[in-house]
Amino acid sequence: MRSYRPADGLPQAQVTAIAQDPSGFLWVGTQAGGVARYDGRRWETFDAESGLSGSSVYGLAVDSKGLVYAASNGGAARYTGHAWELLPLPKDPGHALVTAIALGAKDEVYLGTYAGLVVLEAAGGSTETLVSDASL
Repeated sequence: MRSYRPADGLPQAQVTAIAQDPSGFLWVGTQAGGVARYDGRRWETFDAESGLSGSSVYGLAVDSKGLVYAASNGGAARYTGHAWELLPLPKDPGHALVTAIALGAKDEVYLGTYAGLVVLEAAGGSTETLVSDASL
């Protein structure tokens, strides 16, 4: 058994999400330290200062092309291999807090927000808000 902590390079001890990409990299979301990528030797950290949508990460997902998606307190983003790209969201402030993320069979992105469920088409085309009333 192996345990990773901040002393080992993990940005924070409170882990909130985990995913593995096709290359074998381990991606770890943390409560306040952003996302860390582990290559088997060292951790590389991504947070709001390095382009991630927010530093409190609530979910991670990997699509069929190996791109990593993160849901956070500042929205949602996709790692393109060299930088984080923010995903479009409706202007309602409740959509800024993305608490869950899932990918569909055709790489559509499902985002759970405080204002409802948002669906983004894989091609990055349309944004559809399925539920927009936060009181539901």
